[in-house]
Amino acid sequence: MPCPALRALLFVVPTLALALPVAAGGIADIPGTAPVSIKLDFSAYDCAAIPASSGRRHIGQVIDGRYREWNENATGAAIHCLTQLKPTLRQMTRAEAEQLMADSAQVGKLAAPAPMAAGVEKAQSAASGDPSATTLPRSVDGPGARETADGAAPSTLQPLLGSVTGNTENKILDLGFPAPASGTRETAAAARREAPLAIGTDDRTRVVSSGGLPWNTIGQLIVTWKDGTQTACTGTLVSPYVVLTAGQCAHNRDKGGFAAGASFAPGQIQSGNLASVEQPYGARNADFVETNGRWTQISGGQTIQTPDARSDYAAYYFVAPWTISTFMPVVYADTNDGVVNTAGYPVDAGNSKSFNQGTWTSSGVETARSKNILRAFQVREFSADVSAGQNGAPFWTLTPTSARSIVGVVSYGGDEVAGGVWFGGENYTAVSNFVAWQPTTSSPTHQLDDLRVPVVYPSSTTFAQSFLRFYNPTPATGTVTVTVADGNTGTTLGTWTSPSLAPFSSLQFNIREIEQQATPAIAVGGRDRYTLNIASNFLGYFQHVLWNVQGASLTNLSGCSNGISSDVIHMGNVNTTQVGDFPSVIIVHNVGARSTNAVVGVYNAKTGERIGGVVIPNVPPNADAAFGMSDVETALNHHPAADEYNYNLVVESDFPGYLQHLVYNTRAGLITNMTAKCNMPIH
Repeated sequence: MPCPALRALLFVVPTLALALPVAAGGIADIPGTAPVSIKLDFSAYDCAAIPASSGRRHIGQVIDGRYREWNENATGAAIHCLTQLKPTLRQMTRAEAEQLMADSAQVGKLAAPAPMAAGVEKAQSAASGDPSATTLPRSVDGPGARETADGAAPSTLQPLLGSVTGNTENKILDLGFPAPASGTRETAAAARREAPLAIGTDDRTRVVSSGGLPWNTIGQLIVTWKDGTQTACTGTLVSPYVVLTAGQCAHNRDKGGFAAGASFAPGQIQSGNLASVEQPYGARNADFVETNGRWTQISGGQTIQTPDARSDYAAYYFVAPWTISTFMPVVYADTNDGVVNTAGYPVDAGNSKSFNQGTWTSSGVETARSKNILRAFQVREFSADVSAGQNGAPFWTLTPTSARSIVGVVSYGGDEVAGGVWFGGENYTAVSNFVAWQPTTSSPTHQLDDLRVPVVYPSSTTFAQSFLRFYNPTPATGTVTVTVADGNTGTTLGTWTSPSLAPFSSLQFNIREIEQQATPAIAVGGRDRYTLNIASNFLGYFQHVLWNVQGASLTNLSGCSNGISSDVIHMGNVNTTQVGDFPSVIIVHNVGARSTNAVVGVYNAKTGERIGGVVIPNVPPNADAAFGMSDVETALNHHPAADEYNYNLVVESDFPGYLQHLVYNTRAGLITNMTAKCNMPIH
């Protein structure tokens, strides 16, 4: 069967010149101005007659110390219906809706700290940069990070012992400095006062009073790593117990993994360059830290690939509450198309080389690159100034008809660029559970069991053979454990552990190998099918491929207890030209608004070695392009060895679309879609 026409492949990624959009919708949040007065209209409230033109917002908020979550159907200030999602699912009456919205608007104030006690002194000493002063928290037992149903993978709570370009290399906003043996926070900062500025004309505004929202909930976060170094970040209180921040402020593989300690000072201000630092609400040590499992696999380094920014989020937890009960709401999958605000602790703000420790704010509209490309990755980018120290700062919106709402966190940026994860979609479950955490939660409840797989055929089956494929897309070596059960009775028959899977590799196993190598070995007599329980120590992918012996055809039989993976940029076990009768063809579909290049990395599936990268140029909007492996091999001047049967392909650019893997069966004249795969959660 002939393959479709193939688009020529190139080697270089051109630089795209992108214009900025015109502002619309949201407004800038200016320090010192009167809060927006919002009068909601419930006169047309009727959940049975919601206008088709109404908008919908998905909101989560801690109100009076309790996490509430709801969908809001509204047209401007006119509220049509509220559907409560948590703690229970139900539509709300008008009276209930009015009460909820009134309670939501009563965002409280932080109380000033009590007179300093010994424990507070110790906490502030730790905040000054002395790792030896960090209070040791209690330990938490629990399983390792596991992937959630929506693709984000929260880890277990970690007790505190104390980079994205599109695939452009975006510089992360990490400000790291050595931890001093003794002295104050200013002593540690002094070593960085001659750091080069990241901003040209600085458009940020200094916040000189943190007595009101949102400035009193935004604070400086000083993170101490296990290697003794420290990082300055920003975080935001979203509950009495929880600070949201960036993943890079919680986990860094180059610095020992999870942070050893962290001190948070909400509302910290500095009235001028080199002026004294005020902490009106004190500074306290966090007790626990949590991020998503994917970030634990990719953290570290000084740059971040744009698609990876979607995983750059985390939370710090405090056992003792901060004295505020109602917080800014978090809006999931916000559709705001106007100005977005951010504020944090940039070390170089104000066009001065002095080490800033006060709050600065800026706002901007979404960039064209963000609208046309990054939204597909759950990442957004705005024309606002940010620099080192603002990593983890909140993105929030403010409109004439809605209160301040947190919509994401800053991951990377610079002069007129601020980018980061946008809450919602694949990260909704993780973020929602972060915000809802309370000290009674000994470990996260938002974890899934291992991957369960149905209908795998024993090796005694005459008409078909089952093959299992395990893909490790992470930079760390991993293994997979498969527990095999009788498909009729559910009785466990044996357990098999894979050999090591190298980083970026994908291995295939015949079910016979698993039966023979399992403990105990599995006797196949009298069995017609198996079910599998699959666990791995990395976030990877699984496929069940069936070979039809009589028909000489392939079937992708992947069935997943957690649903088919939503990943669209990794394609494992793509046939090389050594598999001559079954050539693989890759379809590249551009769902963006403009012609875009797709950069695809090519890896040896067996070893994980990167062979090279190819570019599919100028894929038109809403169009697709196709290429075969003979084209790839020609472009890379690569000649696969006799036993080199498969490649792994990865989209390595900000391409707003997805890949599809088709196998052409030249013997039977069939086409098989090999795209579907299962997520393997961490066990």
